[in-house]
Amino acid sequence: MKKSLLLLIIPFFIISCSSETDDSSEASEELALKFEFNYELHSSLNSYYKDSIKSIIGRLEKIMPIEPYKETNSLKLPVNGVSVYSWKKGDTKPYLSLIGDTDQCICGFINKNLVMSIQISENDLSGDNNFKYALLAHEYFHVFQHYNSKGLDLKNFWLVEGQAATIESLFVKENYSDSNYLKNFLNKDAISFDKALKKITDYEGYGELENGDITVFMILSLSKILQLEGHSEEKSFKMIFIDYWKSDPQNSNWKIKFKETFSLDVTQFYEKLNNYKDDPESVLPSINFKLNNIFN
Repeated sequence: MKKSLLLLIIPFFIISCSSETDDSSEASEELALKFEFNYELHSSLNSYYKDSIKSIIGRLEKIMPIEPYKETNSLKLPVNGVSVYSWKKGDTKPYLSLIGDTDQCICGFINKNLVMSIQISENDLSGDNNFKYALLAHEYFHVFQHYNSKGLDLKNFWLVEGQAATIESLFVKENYSDSNYLKNFLNKDAISFDKALKKITDYEGYGELENGDITVFMILSLSKILQLEGHSEEKSFKMIFIDYWKSDPQNSNWKIKFKETFSLDVTQFYEKLNNYKDDPESVLPSINFKLNNIFN
């Protein structure tokens, strides 16, 4: 069985562009020719999951290719790849001295590489649920957000995490025939939806969400709204997962970029969510929709 919906999202709260290992003097260095993923996989992991990490990330690289880029934020660092650190949760963190007290996040830099931290529990590692695979798609998409926005200077929970959770759900639906993983995000009672929508701006920030997570519902509803405006399903998702990040939204202007990208005011969007709350599964993508429809 899959974890509760709220617990699924909480581990991904920390996404940082800060660095204690690099400095801005590296900004003048040339970019690499190819974006590389490098792996530090601890002996606490079984061989199957180690292979799965490399295989799944390799698969995602083909779907959502990433090239070396230079961040446009205050650090202005060149980013040539990702260093993936993964281990089984235990009494100590084996990479603490290298990447700090991290769990599951894209957090910091090492040698011009973003750091991907993947701590996995024994239950998730040995269980029959698909969370351990979804987690990789989730964190990979955060790298894709960094790449398209050249630094991800936005700390908006429903936009950043809701998109990553949607991607992970589509990934396991497509690759592990698990459609319930996505539906479980939408299977909430009417009271929880009403309470969440009344406090919808709470989802603009990171923190404990009193009424559970509805960010996947928000992302899928946005797609349906765009389709009603005349965009195809593929185009709607491209606008959400690619175009918006290429507009380089930041904390100071994300609402402006939202309106420019979707021709929709954020407040109007929040109001339109009420049109779907009574039948959340109505916002599901079409049955044969695949990630390639978005990124190719």
